[in-house]
Amino acid sequence: MTLFVRWHIFTQVWGDYFIRSVAPLDMNRHACMQQRVEKLKEEVRQMFVRNALDHHLEEDLNLVDTLQRLGLAYHFEKEINEALAHIHDARLDSEDLYVVSLRFRLLRQKGYNIPSGN
Repeated sequence: MTLFVRWHIFTQVWGDYFIRSVAPLDMNRHACMQQRVEKLKEEVRQMFVRNALDHHLEEDLNLVDTLQRLGLAYHFEKEINEALAHIHDARLDSEDLYVVSLRFRLLRQKGYNIPSGN
């Protein structure tokens, strides 16, 4: 019975303050945000296209890594798979340890057979 009383008092103190404090999302604002999301997704797709045309493998690696870290990679699975296939087939002439290790990790995560000695 004591537990019920404490819980009951707690709900009276806070009430529905937090529920009321959140402004409802109107349809215009929601539609505007959806348009913004689609525009940004298209910009990211264009980044993949530009990097592929200009053979910027390091930028592609960083873009894929960033999208994965942000949890947005599922929006760009096709572009990421194409970029990683291109990165796998291309020769990366970089002595930068970060770039080499990033290439190794990203390709291994997608199932590519990358020897650790190269």
